[in-house]
Amino acid sequence: ELLKSSTTQVRRIVEDAAKEHEVDMEQTALGLICSEREELWRRCRELDAAGTGLVQRDLLCDLLDEVCGELDWEELLRRAAPGLSDQVAYGEFLATPRVRW
Repeated sequence: ELLKSSTTQVRRIVEDAAKEHEVDMEQTALGLICSEREELWRRCRELDAAGTGLVQRDLLCDLLDEVCGELDWEELLRRAAPGLSDQVAYGEFLATPRVRW
């Protein structure tokens, strides 16, 4: 019984640490987007030759990699913005992030 209780406590500690790490990574990613917002905006407009206000999600992830650094942007976007479609309205996307410091 003691072993089971200890195992449960260790599992809970590890799960809590993993959740905190995810939140920290999301906040770091949002901070990078905020700090590079103007460059991202400029580069998105370059990708949007037709002026639709949209860019492909995979191109946005590539752009985030180039400008903000190599993170798992696809996974970060999936967690932070689960409703994001394959066509991203980049103006709205770039205007939305806020960071808690």
